[in-house]
Amino acid sequence: MSGKITGLVVPLSLRSRIISHLPSNPYPKQVHFKFYNDDGGFNANTSLANEDTDYNITTALAMSFRLRIEVANTGGVAESITRRLEFKEDSGSWTEISTGFNNENIVLSDSNYFWDSDPTISKLSATGYFTNGQGKDISSETSQTALDSQFYLEDEYSLKLLPTSIGHVYQFRITNSGMPLDQYDVYPTISNNTNITTKITVPDLQKQDKTISDLQARIKDLLSQITSFQSQLSSMTDNSAKNLPPACLGVTFTRNLTLGSTGSDVKCLQSTLNSLGYTVASSGPGSPGNETDRFGLLTLAAVQRYQDEKFSYHANQFGPLSRADLSTWLLVGFNS
Repeated sequence: MSGKITGLVVPLSLRSRIISHLPSNPYPKQVHFKFYNDDGGFNANTSLANEDTDYNITTALAMSFRLRIEVANTGGVAESITRRLEFKEDSGSWTEISTGFNNENIVLSDSNYFWDSDPTISKLSATGYFTNGQGKDISSETSQTALDSQFYLEDEYSLKLLPTSIGHVYQFRITNSGMPLDQYDVYPTISNNTNITTKITVPDLQKQDKTISDLQARIKDLLSQITSFQSQLSSMTDNSAKNLPPACLGVTFTRNLTLGSTGSDVKCLQSTLNSLGYTVASSGPGSPGNETDRFGLLTLAAVQRYQDEKFSYHANQFGPLSRADLSTWLLVGFNS
């Protein structure tokens, strides 16, 4: 990229004179960012927005992306820094990004285009002299780097917004293993304003003024939405369904499931629960990659953990409300 001074050899005497006029402390700061598609390696992935420009998602099937952040040390001495990506949802608190074990609405996403900790190249505006950063897709922290005075690096993260992120805004920052940097010139921000007909409103079962007839009417409406979801799922192209778990290809939830149920929908349910973190089994039958077509006690326990968190109650079956919610996930969650 023109204008960069990457690789420029600076005479030691000149560099010493420059540094002698700088502060005697390190001064790491977050200076630039850019959003990209997760559609190629560091040299080939395409842009979602211009450098230092926030991004607004409006398409249901465009929820996977990459974020590159530049950190520079403008102080006079080196700083040992382990970069950790953190996010803030709306006006909430800063939280370390993860692969979803804390049930966040935004998670790290295993990329098909680079390995975790692969070295990055320089792509953003230069702030001094470049040294390699890292690509991250399965862990939030980089290895420790001694970032010399007047050097910068760029880290790139593969991320995914889940369907539950719709209507929220996310900001990002780099910290030094949880300690804020000295300065933040920019805060990358992404908004999920997706307008989809598949977003459902689950009835509030905690309100005491709901009558049985009210709930029956709501469940009937949800079942109608499930039919609509099934139609949209069946009309998907092979390309749009490529991210579905293999067990869920061509499968929809058309019936309630309970102890003793068998079939491909049971296997899809187990696979979906495992993907969402409600692990059916840690090893053996029902574990990730070893899902079965039989609804047993382990499957029921996983369903109930999901229901407790989603609806603040659980049932002895995978029923209409759960079917509607996970049908939404199958439609937009895995196809982003």
